[in-house]
Amino acid sequence: MARDESFRASKHVMVVTNAYLARVYASSGQKGKFKRAIETALRTARRIKNFNYGDGTDFVFHSLSGVMAEKSYGYLEIGEPEETLAMKEEIKSQIALEANIWLDAWIPLDWARAYLMLGEVDKCVQAGEEFYRKAKLLKSPHAKSRAYRLLNTIEASGYGDVQSIKNFRHMLDHDKDKNELKELDAHYPA
Repeated sequence: MARDESFRASKHVMVVTNAYLARVYASSGQKGKFKRAIETALRTARRIKNFNYGDGTDFVFHSLSGVMAEKSYGYLEIGEPEETLAMKEEIKSQIALEANIWLDAWIPLDWARAYLMLGEVDKCVQAGEEFYRKAKLLKSPHAKSRAYRLLNTIEASGYGDVQSIKNFRHMLDHDKDKNELKELDAHYPA
């Protein structure tokens, strides 16, 4: 129903609606609907004149890089990490064009998850470290907690003895006191 209603709304509303529908479809494993919704969102956003999608028209403050991030996330949810990595340069370029500092900090988490899904642990850790460094600059407790969740997931996947994983743990532990670490590990298990 939301999709159908979006086609009667402005293009700006249509884009954001389809982008978030794509997230829902991906999260629920509806691969075909995810791909249709995200392509509709991207195609429509790119057709808006003067590339001003997300400029506040119809109260939509959502960037094209944000739509691309939904696509990246969705590919991970439907088990296609190669597709997330294939769009890496395109999304980095769009982030830079928009100076989207928030997404610049968060997108390495998608890459870390993709590399882990592919069994490329060292690349996963590199992306995880990049995410953590940028998350610290944002001073976002939620972002920092996601670094711990990633680490716990890596360790639970059987890579706890790999030196790069140990170094990542040390990096994260070095920045936290013991009580905060226990809270994060308890609240964000693998």
